[in-house]
Amino acid sequence: MTDSFLKVNTEEELVELIERTAAGEISIQQFFEMTQEDMDHMALLANALYEEERYDDALIILEGLIGLNDKDARYYNAAGAIFIQKEKYDEAYDALNQCLELDPDNLDAYVNRGEVFLMNSRLEEAAADFDKAISMDPMEENPSANRARQLVWGMYQFLQECEKQGMLEPDFDIDSLYEPGDDKPNNFGNRQQ
Repeated sequence: MTDSFLKVNTEEELVELIERTAAGEISIQQFFEMTQEDMDHMALLANALYEEERYDDALIILEGLIGLNDKDARYYNAAGAIFIQKEKYDEAYDALNQCLELDPDNLDAYVNRGEVFLMNSRLEEAAADFDKAISMDPMEENPSANRARQLVWGMYQFLQECEKQGMLEPDFDIDSLYEPGDDKPNNFGNRQQ
């Protein structure tokens, strides 16, 4: 039995192939005989559209890629980034959670989800995701982890100002974001527990 509709010889083979695809025995990507290179080219196009701020077009491609292969975490992370740009934080959160379920070591997804938490004033969860991403980049080379360092530093400065103004709950500990004496964000995530 073939796993591509391009190779079927009879109507019975086509029906069986459709049933196997519907049952999840073979992927839609296999059904259409798309190579990983084909998928990667489509992802590159989605990225180019994202860079041009054509978010809706990029999202259409990513949704198609997810439909073809729902096991590739990169597509969910990219969709999450687009939802963040569109300020659709619930959708971003769902996409990024799916990404992290498939790939728990996806540094970019932790930073993106941290931004979603930050935009929803969930500061402790944002700090935890940023810390996770930063701890995955001890050499400070990853641009996303470096962005997380900057965001944490900004959070810390903002909370210090709120504390000075008496705007924080009495039990909120801003020092949980940084160890005393840290004066820059690149120490965050690299401290010993």
